[in-house]
Amino acid sequence: MGSDLAWNVAVLLERDLSRRTSLFFGAGFLDVDYKEGQGDDLFAYDIQHRGAILAFNFTF
Repeated sequence: MGSDLAWNVAVLLERDLSRRTSLFFGAGFLDVDYKEGQGDDLFAYDIQHRGAILAFNFTF
């Protein structure tokens, strides 16, 4: 069985703070539909996660 469907979408904006650093901010969405096993041994979950993204990037 395993995962029937899993997908992720992210929209990000980048702001350069200097030549080596930048800041990313945006929003993301993750959807996972998972099933494993049968009958009493069935393990399944169907989740949706969405929220803000904030990241700092340093390049060396």
